[in-house]
Amino acid sequence: DQTAAISRLQLICSQEGVNIPGDEIEFFDTLFHVSGGDLRRAITLLQSAHRLSRPITVDLIKSLAGIIPKEVIITGVS
Repeated sequence: DQTAAISRLQLICSQEGVNIPGDEIEFFDTLFHVSGGDLRRAITLLQSAHRLSRPITVDLIKSLAGIIPKEVIITGVS
């Protein structure tokens, strides 16, 4: 379930020293949803974001998951 998955992701971040700047609730909700509720996929996205050595944000997670930004869809500009 979502609560258990998010708790596990938070524990992983804590144990691995992964800093999530900003709204953690939004971040973990987004990570859970873009992974389709698949905890292994969420962990893989988190690892990929962490390896980029830049702030791990909601936008970064969406980008790694292949989510096209709403602005691009509306305007057609990348």
